[in-house]
Amino acid sequence: MYVCQTSIDKHSRYMSTAENKNEVFKQNLDTKGEFQHIFQIHLLFKERENRPQGKVIQEALNARFGKTDIVADVKESLSTFAVWKFLVEYKDNQKVPAQVLMSDFENFDAGTIDQMQRSQLWDCPNNEEILATCKYKLMLSDFLASGLEYKERCELLTGWLETTLELFPDCIAVWVPFNEAWGQFKTPEIVAWTKEYDPSRLVNPASGGNHYTCGDILDLHHYPGPNMFLYDPRRATVLGEYGGIGLVIEGNTWVNDKKNWGYVKFNTSDEVTNEYIKYGKHLLELIQKGFSAAVYTQTTDVEGEINGLMTYDRKVIKMNEAKVREINQQICNSLNK
Repeated sequence: MYVCQTSIDKHSRYMSTAENKNEVFKQNLDTKGEFQHIFQIHLLFKERENRPQGKVIQEALNARFGKTDIVADVKESLSTFAVWKFLVEYKDNQKVPAQVLMSDFENFDAGTIDQMQRSQLWDCPNNEEILATCKYKLMLSDFLASGLEYKERCELLTGWLETTLELFPDCIAVWVPFNEAWGQFKTPEIVAWTKEYDPSRLVNPASGGNHYTCGDILDLHHYPGPNMFLYDPRRATVLGEYGGIGLVIEGNTWVNDKKNWGYVKFNTSDEVTNEYIKYGKHLLELIQKGFSAAVYTQTTDVEGEINGLMTYDRKVIKMNEAKVREINQQICNSLNK
């Protein structure tokens, strides 16, 4: 999925330069622009996805903005939502909530867009490839929002975009050719090929080793608690796996026998939660020393591995959610100072 284009100020225009006969898209800086009455964002997709139901979109908007109402939810057409955080005053001092819209998927043909629209991909190194391979588009827009103060409107639009991206999470951020040396071979060559094949994404050469000085990431694995035993100042150093805190919940396991295991095992939810927090506090210290990311193992039990935050059947959350959220937020915000 790619963000393709946004509508722009009506005073922007095409200009020709004496040095270059090609059309160049420039902003007329001598004229004060106006924020468009309606602002559109087009997301491009290689494959047609299923647009979420209105209730699902509303729940995501509620989580970001607070109260929202479904104005319309028409299958194979538009879904529209009123966002009460952003009130617009119109005639007779009446205030109404600004709205956000999502279209259904439509066919996309790169040959139908003009140079202005292509210019919205100016900073993508493979922009022509994106346009050639994406066959579908999804339109986002605001409505009844032109009366908002511009910072509020930007908050509404960026929040709507981020909410939508969360609803379509299956995008690739990093390529990982190898994991923990399993079948690992010709690592520098494989990384070089991957970078050439897709220069728009990061490459993690081998999550957990063997380690070579190539790619974008040095990825360490360490159990049970976090540890930084290697560091690379030229690449992002991450902790690709840690944790493995085990707790058996009888009746919610894949098999009920002694083959269930974790790197460390406890008997109660409180014990598991306290161990998770202990690891989180240690991770906070290691972030200051150079860790850029960390991945806890793991979100759910997997067959005989009983070290998940949830049970194998997803029916029981093993840890204290509020305490886990609190330490996670400390970790995520630790570099915002």
